[in-house]
Amino acid sequence: MNKKVREIDTLKALSIIGVIFMHMEFRSQFSDLAMSIINNLQISLGWCVLAFFFCSGFLLKPEQIKLKNLNDYIFKRAHRLLIPCISFSILYKIALILLSGLNIFSWKTNIPSSFFEIFNLIFYPVDPQFYFLVFLFWVSTLVFFFNSITKNVVVAYIGILILFTLFYIQVPSPLTLHGPGLELIPAYTVAFAWGFLFRFKQRQLNFYLGLTTLFVVAFLCFLKQTYVFIYILIPAALFILFTRFKKLNDIAELSRLGEKSSAIYVWHAPLLLPFWSIVADRLVKIDLIEIIFILIMTITSCYFISEVVERFTIFKPLRF
Repeated sequence: MNKKVREIDTLKALSIIGVIFMHMEFRSQFSDLAMSIINNLQISLGWCVLAFFFCSGFLLKPEQIKLKNLNDYIFKRAHRLLIPCISFSILYKIALILLSGLNIFSWKTNIPSSFFEIFNLIFYPVDPQFYFLVFLFWVSTLVFFFNSITKNVVVAYIGILILFTLFYIQVPSPLTLHGPGLELIPAYTVAFAWGFLFRFKQRQLNFYLGLTTLFVVAFLCFLKQTYVFIYILIPAALFILFTRFKKLNDIAELSRLGEKSSAIYVWHAPLLLPFWSIVADRLVKIDLIEIIFILIMTITSCYFISEVVERFTIFKPLRF
């Protein structure tokens, strides 16, 4: 495993914890104090989805970027992202319908009774996290196309940054930079393209482009009177930090959080996280310990499911 990948794994490890906290919205089970702690963590980790786009951009191989490879790239990305999105969404929706019929938990999911509801069951990403796969498909395809047309990674990034700036000048500022809102696609695209830039070991180039991005972010924050665009800077800043403090990479590597981030992503919601919140509510009943308990048990159960899925061939369609 090379140095760059270790740093990406560390960024993924921290980001997947952020994703879990983003989905820890159980106001009926948590006290006001617990929700205050979680909300503060959500604000602090509001860059976590951008970080996954950054990591995905970093993993895009420059040698693939040719216009003649676009169709092949789209096909492979669809197989990697859209098919799992549909498969897991259907699996979870059926599970939620069955659990709803048992009346064991509070959630209620009705059996689809119209063509539109059946269509949604098959093709609409299940909440709360599977929108990411659809957005990643379109963002990665867009960045691939932009780079193959310009044939220059700097020109492509500057072009994307300009479009990003013009878009957010025209539209209201988003409240967050995570979630399924279509207005977030430009921010996700910049994060992906910036990650791709970091694949090139050119410190001076990255410094000047980073400075340009900082200027754009500062301009938008001032114009829109919001701090939210600062989140765009954090994945790159953390990546640089991890190159300076290698011990952080060692800790992340021992935890395997980065390695297992994809498995945690697909398995933590919409079932495991709510389940462990119910268990914590009934057994623990101490705010801070509840939050830690839910986090640890969710990650541990995702690890377990991942190992089972990897071990048995019958579960191959569920590997991600």
